[in-house]
Amino acid sequence: MKKEISLPKVEDIYRTNYWAFRPDDSVLHAIEAFNKNRFTSAPVIDVNKSVIGYLSESDCLKKMAVSLFYDDFAPTVESAMSNKVFYAEPDWDIFELEDFFVKKEIVSAPILGSNNILKGVVTRSDVLLCLEKLMIDKYR
Repeated sequence: MKKEISLPKVEDIYRTNYWAFRPDDSVLHAIEAFNKNRFTSAPVIDVNKSVIGYLSESDCLKKMAVSLFYDDFAPTVESAMSNKVFYAEPDWDIFELEDFFVKKEIVSAPILGSNNILKGVVTRSDVLLCLEKLMIDKYR
């Protein structure tokens, strides 16, 4: 028998324990954090915790290749980050979030609180975990 499900919202699944970088962090530091902690992207924040960019493994790959070619061994996160940031809305349900990730071709997005301060991050993995739980709850 199929059970009715209640769709979780972004505010139910986003992470408040997240990595964020500062613009003056080194790209090497970011790569080390990505590799050690097994995540692939993170917001870049200023001293007020406002999101000013987003950094991905892809951004780091591009920047490090160029830096090695030009013997610039100290590139900063600011020099590698994307200034185009896509934000997830806390009131979206998980299917709106899934559609957002697919259409924007991104793996994570920041959640903002009042005054555009970073509250947390939501990832495709968070959506997959949520969908897995819903499937188990509905069909078992």
